[in-house]
Amino acid sequence: MRYKDFERHLHELAASASDLSRRRFALDTISRLHAMANDAISTQLTPEERELADYLNNNVADSDPQTISQKLDALNGRMTTDPIRAIEFRPSITEWMCAIDNWIAYLASGDPSAIAELAVNMVNSINYTIGCDIKNMLGSPEMQTEHERQKRLLVAASVT
Repeated sequence: MRYKDFERHLHELAASASDLSRRRFALDTISRLHAMANDAISTQLTPEERELADYLNNNVADSDPQTISQKLDALNGRMTTDPIRAIEFRPSITEWMCAIDNWIAYLASGDPSAIAELAVNMVNSINYTIGCDIKNMLGSPEMQTEHERQKRLLVAASVT
């Protein structure tokens, strides 16, 4: 499956899922992305930035969208004050932050495309880590495992 086809498939999965399934999927994905970014967060962020990242990690499920957005904006602002430093962050941090931004968009709008984009954040993070072929997105065991997780959380749970 080509990257664009995979992305389209994620949009279809998110659109057909229930709100509860989307929420469970989003929070599970954000947690997994944080775990993937944890080493980079520990080594590349300042203590103040790590404090904001910890707040986001610990409160993304329970805080209101405005508070999450303010904390994410504060983290992004601190991380981008130096344009050279800003381009040197590992993509795992960026994908985690983008996933949180997509979560905020979903909370504000209920638009399932925000959940699909959050799923794309995970796909991109895995792709960066393993360097899979964008012409065959399901050609690696890691991407197959992720695809099964996506289907399990967005399809199977949406029936209940």
